Amino acid sequence: MSRSLLILNGKKSDYPGFRETVESLRSSGLEILVRVTWEYGDCQRFVDEANELGIERVVACGGDGTLNEVANGLMNLPREKRPYLGIVPLGTANDFAVSCCLPQDVSEALKNSVEQAPRTIDMASAEDHYVISVASLGFGATVTYE
Repeated sequence: MSRSLLILNGKKSDYPGFRETVESLRSSGLEILVRVTWEYGDCQRFVDEANELGIERVVACGGDGTLNEVANGLMNLPREKRPYLGIVPLGTANDFAVSCCLPQDVSEALKNSVEQAPRTIDMASAEDHYVISVASLGFGATVTYE
């Protein structure tokens, strides 16, 4: 049985349909753990926990910032111990998810993240930081927000 750990951005903890979808997936037999972030560094701690528990999939549930933190946490693990990354786009822009044509509906995205076969993607790196989509200095997010 596949085991997944969802890392949910704390600002999105009451996102409509999220809890119901998790409960539905659990009732279908999937083992799903949920962790909610509170501050910077939580994503790395939760990724480390997933590694210790032998979790197969870690799902970033939030926006591009959450995705970036989770992806960097995963890249800090040895390749052979790295869980698959799933994405549930709950942010404002969701640039990476939109670019990859991932479902924007929370239920569909969550189901895909824990049930679908993983695909390989490339990531760029600068020193010890990894970039999954775009490297910028904040201007892009400001433009998107406004």
